[in-house]
Amino acid sequence: MAGYELQRINAFLAGFARRQAEHTADIPGGFAVFDDRVVVS
Repeated sequence: MAGYELQRINAFLAGFARRQAEHTADIPGGFAVFDDRVVVS
């Protein structure tokens, strides 16, 4: 699998996680996803 294909897959998965998340926070190198249903998330 070529590097650009992996980048597209990672971008899709990251975008999906952001759209499904209740809250997100930007952190260096990415983002954190918080779920209010899980107290320790």
